[in-house]
Amino acid sequence: MKNWKIKENCTLEDALDYENDEVTHRFQESFPSLSPEEVSLIFEETKKWLWLGYKIRFIKSKDSEAAIPSPAVYEELLLIDEMWHTFLLYTKDYMDYCYNKFGIYIHHQPTSYKQKAQSQTEYQQDPDKLIQEVVADKKEQFSLIYDHLGEETLLLWYEKMPEKFEKELHQIMTA
Repeated sequence: MKNWKIKENCTLEDALDYENDEVTHRFQESFPSLSPEEVSLIFEETKKWLWLGYKIRFIKSKDSEAAIPSPAVYEELLLIDEMWHTFLLYTKDYMDYCYNKFGIYIHHQPTSYKQKAQSQTEYQQDPDKLIQEVVADKKEQFSLIYDHLGEETLLLWYEKMPEKFEKELHQIMTA
């Protein structure tokens, strides 16, 4: 097996230069109310999300003391996360994409049962404190997205897509 090394020069344009009809068709089967153009948009935004994960790993590989948290999937991003899940189903395609674009595999690490239980306990003990921590974490993530992907992507992910795809987000949250 090849010894992979993080690429130094994957631009956002490089990461976006990829199509996979199998992934988008599979996603459309799960969300038939979406048009092919909407599904393509969500896949495009998912590739941006993956590139952001790569970018953070790249920065940390150059500066081990860089205090940059891994991006978290908040409620507004669940449709991007769901597309990521669909992409992961095509394991070989996903691995090839990651290694060819980034030189590394971008892992999907869901919130563990233990983490969920801990958050629930913290919320019961001091809801205001936990809410303040989540707000602070979200602000930090907003800055990260703004700095690397721009205002347009930030607004798309946290305002426009949640509003436009409210029905589909509800479908994910109640599944």
